[in-house]
Amino acid sequence: MPSYGITVGVGTILRATRRAVMLLIGEGKRTAATTIAAATSYQPAWPATVVAECRNPSLYLDEAAAGAMSAGVREAR
Repeated sequence: MPSYGITVGVGTILRATRRAVMLLIGEGKRTAATTIAAATSYQPAWPATVVAECRNPSLYLDEAAAGAMSAGVREAR
C-alpha cells in the first residue's frame, strides 16, 4: 500500500496537464466508456469527462469496455 497520495481537482487537471490519458478496462466500464467518448465538454455528474476539455486527450478501451461502439468511434477517440 502506498504511504502517500495526491488528490487533484478538475481545475488542476485542466490547468496542469499537457496530455490526458484515460484507460478503461472491462465490461463494467462500458457505460463510462460510452459517456466519456461522447462527451464534448466537462459534465460534473461524470468527472471523467474532464478528458474532453484537456489538451491532447487519449481514451484507450479494451474490447469489453468498448462493447458495441463502432470502430470509427473507437479510432477517433
